[in-house]
Amino acid sequence: KILRVDGYGAIPDYGNPGNFPWNKYQSTRFACIVIGDGITRVGMNSFKSFIANQIIFGKDVESIAGHSFSYGWFTKVVFPGNVKVIESGAFIYGGISEFRFENGVETIQSLAFPNRNYSVHLPASVKNVAGSAFAGANKYTVDPDNPYMTAVDGVLYSKDLTVLLDYPSMRNADEYVTPETIVKIQDDALHGIANTRKFRITSNVKNLQTYRLFASGDRANHLEEIYIEDGVPMAVNWTFYNNPRLQKVRLPESPAITYFCGPSISCSSLESLKIPQNVVNINGFLE
Repeated sequence: KILRVDGYGAIPDYGNPGNFPWNKYQSTRFACIVIGDGITRVGMNSFKSFIANQIIFGKDVESIAGHSFSYGWFTKVVFPGNVKVIESGAFIYGGISEFRFENGVETIQSLAFPNRNYSVHLPASVKNVAGSAFAGANKYTVDPDNPYMTAVDGVLYSKDLTVLLDYPSMRNADEYVTPETIVKIQDDALHGIANTRKFRITSNVKNLQTYRLFASGDRANHLEEIYIEDGVPMAVNWTFYNNPRLQKVRLPESPAITYFCGPSISCSSLESLKIPQNVVNINGFLE
């Protein structure tokens, strides 16, 4: 069976639960979902919870809205170069067995893809990848002709190696130490780290203002030790959430930590946490 949607312009955004015209087919497993030529945008929730072996995007589709395919299951998806933007949560809470980006795709927003275990290859055209855009990545590779970003040992960085763009949450490693060239860690880049045992943020990092710092979501987590050197300025929210194996945390003594929230839930192995005197604003406590 094939579900084909044709028309011109954008598919509307729909509420949750969706009231899209084809919702009566939501429980059908399709061989293919086809978004026809002439459609420019796939609307929010418009294919929520659908199942198909393949999705084919027409030549005029430029953007895929947040949650447009959330909770869905798909075997293979190719994103053609005319698709410029994949918005936050587009495929979240579902699964894709295989996906590929063609040259032309430019922006992939946060949590666009689900938390399964997969490698990600980015073409030369990609300009922006949000932290945790791929919630289940184990490795990044990047086309060497991409002028905006690169990957080293599977970790995603800016091309000049000054910004850590995203640490793959499923990357297997005993320890990770930020390279000496890194001065900034992108917001949400350290969310959901599951398979790295020790993590060290070095003093060359001068911008650590991030949401969900080492928060693990709902997956099994093996993070045991976090060490943040002196000299790293911090303003962090929802910190260390749900890390049941986390045993040691070292926070910087200087400069001032302007905001610190957490750890709050399920850090059962963390017996104590020294809060430096330089904390200006603190919120959240161990449970």
